[in-house]
Amino acid sequence: MGWPSFAVNVWTALSFTEAPQERDAADASPPEPTSETEDALRRQVRVRRPSHEDAQRELDRTQPGFARVLEVRVDEGATPADALGRVLARSPGVYVRSLGGLGQFSAVQIRGSAAQQVQLFLEGVPLNSSFAGLVDVSSEPLDGLSRVEIYRGYVPIGFGGATLGGAINLRSVAATTPTTTWSASMGAGSFGTREARVAMRVGLGARPWALGVSASYGGSEGDFLYFNDGGTPRIETDDRDLARENNDYDRVSAQVTMHGRPRNLEVAQVLRGNWRGYGIPASGAIAESQARQQEFVVRSVTRIRFERRAPRHPEFTWILGLAAGGRRYRDPLGQVGVGTDDETSVSFDAYVSPRMSIPLWRGANLGLVADARAEFVSVDESPPTNSPVDPLTTGDANRSRLSTGVGFELDQRLFRDVWQLVPAVRIDAYASRFRVPPGEGEISDAGRDERRFAASPRFGTRIALVEGAQLRGSAGRYFRAPTLFELFGDRGFVVGNEGLRPERGWTVDGGAVYDLVQRSWSLYAQIAGFATWSEDLIQFVRSGPVVRPVNVSSARVRGLESALRVTVLQRIVEIDANYTLLDSRNGSPEAEQSGQPLPGRPRHDARLRLGGGYPFPIARSFEPRIAYELEFIGETSLDLSHRYRVGPRLLHSLVFEARFLGLHVGVEVRNLADLRRTEIVPAAGPPDPIPAPISDFIGYPLPGRSVFARVTIDANLLASSR
Repeated sequence: MGWPSFAVNVWTALSFTEAPQERDAADASPPEPTSETEDALRRQVRVRRPSHEDAQRELDRTQPGFARVLEVRVDEGATPADALGRVLARSPGVYVRSLGGLGQFSAVQIRGSAAQQVQLFLEGVPLNSSFAGLVDVSSEPLDGLSRVEIYRGYVPIGFGGATLGGAINLRSVAATTPTTTWSASMGAGSFGTREARVAMRVGLGARPWALGVSASYGGSEGDFLYFNDGGTPRIETDDRDLARENNDYDRVSAQVTMHGRPRNLEVAQVLRGNWRGYGIPASGAIAESQARQQEFVVRSVTRIRFERRAPRHPEFTWILGLAAGGRRYRDPLGQVGVGTDDETSVSFDAYVSPRMSIPLWRGANLGLVADARAEFVSVDESPPTNSPVDPLTTGDANRSRLSTGVGFELDQRLFRDVWQLVPAVRIDAYASRFRVPPGEGEISDAGRDERRFAASPRFGTRIALVEGAQLRGSAGRYFRAPTLFELFGDRGFVVGNEGLRPERGWTVDGGAVYDLVQRSWSLYAQIAGFATWSEDLIQFVRSGPVVRPVNVSSARVRGLESALRVTVLQRIVEIDANYTLLDSRNGSPEAEQSGQPLPGRPRHDARLRLGGGYPFPIARSFEPRIAYELEFIGETSLDLSHRYRVGPRLLHSLVFEARFLGLHVGVEVRNLADLRRTEIVPAAGPPDPIPAPISDFIGYPLPGRSVFARVTIDANLLASSR
């Protein structure tokens, strides 16, 4: 029995109705029931919500490597809009490092990579900004997103050549409904957390166009309790629990989406704007900070696809991205960074990429990609008003980078799609203009104008064995230039290093995927081994309250990752688990660093989600669900010499949600055991462990037990409950 037949039988048995969800921008509009059949459909068939399994199979049909798809709307629970990092962490091999809880800076690592080696995209347009070189995922709200695609190992050429760690593509919810739908929600939780969201999708007359609008506000005081050792790790008399200060934030975001299919075209337009203002807390041992930052970004993404008029005709796609942003950072007392600071920056980013898909012979398709990107940043450093100029100031500067690339990807299917071979290569070049004339503000002249050129070959393969079982593997060479963030820092947490060299690396992986659908249950499992060899790896190293990037001459990361997802009777019972084992080694010639683990890469990372629920077929449809989540992270090194190590942590969470009378209610409790304290094991000195707060990334405390609840009114749910 095929999947569609199985699904319809299950829905009919449950006799429960729910309105259909919109598809992604790349998919066709879903068929709408006619007025004559609508009542019968509601009585007989439960129209299912999106599922991870369907999205996963859709991507697996096209990609030879290991990729993970997560439908944002599947496990909504009470997940706040600012918790994109929590969604990403459900994928095997993905680690999220943050600086102090919800709404604060969060970065993503994949398979033990550096955060800068992971490139993020919105509908194929790069989000890694000129400001940071990496994406703060807490600044990308879940509003307006339908799914997340995570590529590990083999990365398609459309995502560039700097993806040594992998790529993440965010997909927007397409406004494809011919009718009007809307939803609104409000949420509140611990530590003054609050949010409000509203969204509407409108069909524009008889023409094949639709408009989507969403807006949201989120904020938190962030004043959770944390363990503070008073700056004296081995003296217990001054240890105490303190409330986090200057850890608040406010965020406003909005998105407008236009989607249409006139004739043989598909047009998607996304306009997205975010503003955020927040305090920047000091390190755990320092309770006070007056540092503040405000930032905004407005981004436009346009995708135009010329569909094939015949099976043998080529298909064309144009992708255009434009972004403008600004940032104001103030640290009047020098409590966070290397000195006092009052800095204003503005940036502009333009991206264009024509793409073509050409059928060649039977089972073969050639993909061609070209792209160009221009980045510009202007920095205005205001001198202190009541004190002499800080000798470490970077001064005013204008910095720019122009990058271009072309790629070729051959997708060959053999023996009726039993064997897929995908050889590919990208050729990238960039020109940077960083140099500041002597005497005009820079204390270091290491920053220089330069031009670089690099090739990134890669190869992926997939072999179908028996029904549901596949072997997959890939290998590739990748190249990444230092970002503006790594070169010049941000005068806050990060001190720049203008002498950084570009990093290069090889990746290889291989493993198996098993996907089986039966009448009453489904199973999706994967296991893969992987390895990465890096040259001149750019590694952030902590030094007191700040971090600084340095080149590590060579490094190796290898590991094993596994994932398992089991569902029974349309998610009445579900199990979702993944585990990653990492073995990282520093190849530096320095004796104290050689052979040591790389910082920030835990040896063990395991996550488990056990959930269940049942849609009761009563007059007013009622569907409660409950889930238990477990997160285990093993020992993690904090420095290149492996002298300081954070011990393992085990966190528990509970999620409840229910749909009833057109409402969706969700409640989640994170860190059930209220763990706020762990131990650091020093490699030198007295052997006794040192107490420390539960922390992440570069040692900033994380919150203990927290509760968040949200209530949503959804027009689709209202319609299905009548």
